Amino acid sequence: MPANKVIEKLAKKQKATDLVTQEAEERCSRILNGANPVQQRFIKDKSKRKSLRVPRRGGKSFAMSSNALLVGEEIPGARILIISLTLKSTKENFWNGPGGIKWQNHLYKLGLTYNETDCVWHHLNGSRGRLAGAETRADMEYLRGAAAEADVVFIDECKSFAPALLTELIRDVIEPGLMTRGGTLVMGGTPGSIPVGEFYCATQLGIKKEPNNPKSKDTCYAFTKSRTDKIWSLHTWTIADNIAKPDQWDDALENKAARETDDNDPRWRREYLGEWVTDSQELVYAYAKCKTAGKCFWTPNRDANNPCGLPEPISQWRLIMGLDFGYEDMNAIVVAAYSETEKELRHVYDFKQNHMTIDDFGAEIQHTISLYGAPDVIVGDKGSLGGVLYLQELQSRFGLSIVEAEKREKFDHIELLNSDFYSNRVFVIYNSDLDHELCGLQWDLSKESKDRLIRQGRLKEDPSCSNHLTDALLYLWRYCFHYWSEHEAPKIIRGTDEWYKERERLSIQRYRDRQQMTGYEKMVDSLGSMSYNDYQLTGDIDDFS
Repeated sequence: MPANKVIEKLAKKQKATDLVTQEAEERCSRILNGANPVQQRFIKDKSKRKSLRVPRRGGKSFAMSSNALLVGEEIPGARILIISLTLKSTKENFWNGPGGIKWQNHLYKLGLTYNETDCVWHHLNGSRGRLAGAETRADMEYLRGAAAEADVVFIDECKSFAPALLTELIRDVIEPGLMTRGGTLVMGGTPGSIPVGEFYCATQLGIKKEPNNPKSKDTCYAFTKSRTDKIWSLHTWTIADNIAKPDQWDDALENKAARETDDNDPRWRREYLGEWVTDSQELVYAYAKCKTAGKCFWTPNRDANNPCGLPEPISQWRLIMGLDFGYEDMNAIVVAAYSETEKELRHVYDFKQNHMTIDDFGAEIQHTISLYGAPDVIVGDKGSLGGVLYLQELQSRFGLSIVEAEKREKFDHIELLNSDFYSNRVFVIYNSDLDHELCGLQWDLSKESKDRLIRQGRLKEDPSCSNHLTDALLYLWRYCFHYWSEHEAPKIIRGTDEWYKERERLSIQRYRDRQQMTGYEKMVDSLGSMSYNDYQLTGDIDDFS
């Protein structure tokens, strides 16, 4: 080939390469310029360990999505992994929502392609990103391979993880995997109510990695280009810094004034200022507090003659199984043993998995029974109409006798279960998935105080936290509680504090029942100076004496 042709060919190739490079630089520029100044500082930080502590509506998910996309554009062939507690939550925040991967791809014309089934996106340069959940140990086993090829791993909504589960995810799965390619770990989220664990250490300035070792290095420093010895590079801001929504801070201040919220109110400081503030009332269950005190957990001593590992004599124990149904959400199984004599409940086994067909879940129930024995009772969540059909199908296909779970007065029964935790009457297997859920489940107090939500009947669990096993536990515990109650009715003396508390509880329940009545039922209930329900309430209270 003539020299001029060779030169011409090389020039065309170089021109094409330059064009690709220029287009990639332009895409990077569009991603970076779309972020506000505090988000840009976070995105530009090249530290191998970055932490992000931001209140709700502060633009955290947008910043992490932008960071992920920029890595994909800057490093051809890069591998990116974004994890939340559940895949559902990860998709809501990083896939289709405002500021997510798809939204930014459309806005910045990145040319990404998608695999919807696997929640994977592809860059033009061969980079690939994946969304994932880490709710179960099966999820974490799957993530071992993904982490081993990752250039950067983002863990979002860190406060939704039970501290022990997050530690296991980071130390046993993520960090060993990142060693393969010298990758980066990013942890982000809103501060929680319990200042312990990996996320707290990564986002709280000046604490020691080993509290009892004065020579251990600080875990976290504020972002600065001058330090090279930091373990975590911390980025934090308030919603006032989210200039994409400039009126948000003013609205927050107006709401604060209207509600007469104090500056030191834990919810205000966490949700609007992004600060760590201890508040044990945010946890749904008292298990974590009791566990810290050395109560309510156990390790079964299993063998061929005692597969459940229960204390002797084995004859005193009766098995019970709780089921929680889902598809996108988890199907959950909890097996426990309760005693007729000791009046205590011991967790024996748990299982949860999503995307299970009825046949899959039925087979799993039968497998569980083959391992631990047939329960005296199976309690299942009928839920919506779909749940009713699901329950009926399980019964007909697998010959299972399932009692419909009682779901009314959930808050009241959670408090009663908490009372049993405090009394050391319910024991959960240490470091199990149920243990992690009980330690991580929080109330959703993002909009109102707990007391106000209770009064309004609107107190709900935080949807970002997993509650499938805890619900299954509550179903079976309620059955046991009613069983025990039948055998030993409480003696309440008229005029005592307990008598007045019970009277108040029944009044509140009647109000809640009335709210659920039809118009006709309310009319009938209102007839006369004292309705039948009023009479029954008075009679019930009088009968306690």
